[in-house]
Amino acid sequence: MKILRTPDERFAGLEDWPYESKYVDVGDGIRMAYVDEGPPSGPVVLLGHGEPTWGYLYRKMIPGLAAAGRRVIVPHLIGFGRSDKPTAREDYTYERHVGWCRDFIDGLGLNDITLFGQDWGGLLFLVLVGEQPKRFRAVVAANAALPDPDLLTALGSDAVRESEGAFLRWFEQSQAYEQFSASDAVGGGAEVVLADGRIVIADATHEPELFWALRGGGGNFGAVTSIRVRLHPVDRLIGGLIVFPWPQAAAVWRGLREVLATAPDELTVAKRPDARAQRPTDVLPGAGLER
Repeated sequence: MKILRTPDERFAGLEDWPYESKYVDVGDGIRMAYVDEGPPSGPVVLLGHGEPTWGYLYRKMIPGLAAAGRRVIVPHLIGFGRSDKPTAREDYTYERHVGWCRDFIDGLGLNDITLFGQDWGGLLFLVLVGEQPKRFRAVVAANAALPDPDLLTALGSDAVRESEGAFLRWFEQSQAYEQFSASDAVGGGAEVVLADGRIVIADATHEPELFWALRGGGGNFGAVTSIRVRLHPVDRLIGGLIVFPWPQAAAVWRGLREVLATAPDELTVAKRPDARAQRPTDVLPGAGLER
């Protein structure tokens, strides 16, 4: 396995990041970087980050937790931050990521852990909670979850298949990119009014975490007052509005399901009931939110 290691100087001068990096060997000569702050004998709080960030995500949380007497462990997932980066796409699998995280907590001998898992940091470390529940004292899942078999049974097989299909479609699309530029795909940034009244510019350089949240989140991060986008040439564009009476909603829904099952990726569809019906906006089939 060929591995890249980001030079230390690339991390020099990071704002709010005075922390020393430590390393654990997680097999095959791969080093997993982490931060270890607070009293060594204190209760362990493990902060697991997600995609596309690294341990830097928790720079505002580390000081407060350490001051409260917690031993704060912040790993960088393999491929992120100061951790080693295998170069082949096939080196990265869900099973392998879980194994690296397992070797990490084994290597440090961590027990009585309070886990805060965000995004993939939750999806990975929650597997270890299931495997070794006695090692974990408490769990906070932030934008993360594991399927509940009882809930899936209650929802029914159709809902399960649709939810799985949405995830698999996202996964397949993510694997189709040789190189992916978030700025090119989404735009140059946005002007945002925050809850405290401050006006900030969120882009890949300024307020990068807010920029990523605006791109991938569901809102409630602030009021976007302007946005910069990069235009791309399109050979042909067909658009329009089709309106159906509300009593035909069930038939339209079924027809839309059939269309989207085989529709090309280029087809973008948004479905919204008539505002006069005073019903909530429906979501596309496969989003996992229909029920």
